[in-house]
Amino acid sequence: MVKFSRTAHVFALARDKGSGEVVSETNLRYSLGDGDRENLRRGVERVLRILAGAGAEEIGTHHREGRVLNVKRASEEEFERFVREESSRPLRNLSSPICSAHQMGSCRMGVGPEGSAVDPRGETWEVEGLFVADSSVFPTALGVNPMVTVMAIAYCTAQSIVEVLGGKKFMSE
Repeated sequence: MVKFSRTAHVFALARDKGSGEVVSETNLRYSLGDGDRENLRRGVERVLRILAGAGAEEIGTHHREGRVLNVKRASEEEFERFVREESSRPLRNLSSPICSAHQMGSCRMGVGPEGSAVDPRGETWEVEGLFVADSSVFPTALGVNPMVTVMAIAYCTAQSIVEVLGGKKFMSE
């Protein structure tokens, strides 16, 4: 804790190719493919190199073993071995979970109801007057933080809602 104010926690973000399903509220299934594992491995390797290159005195990962390397005292050979070993550890042995953020594509936008849940304006095919304006309307995950894209989708969908409400009354007063 003494070093916490001078600690940087960095993570590797990978655009996955795997898929999963929600079976129930407490049962989620997800499979990482070999390519996903390799992307995460390379991400850990690059994060360690970036931290060292930025002047970190010590680097480490969140693996259960909690290994740390003093970069300032390590030889180039020791540094390379540490990076190779830490970035090659199995993902199952992490003390922090692999997680998903910014879920996207669960209510896809499209030009017809066959492969999508909402039309290009964000209105659902099944319920008139019900609009969706978040990252679930994306056709697939972006692989990057979707903040600006979500803002654009929300703005455009809001314009569609204004147009629809200008001509229709959905609820009785």
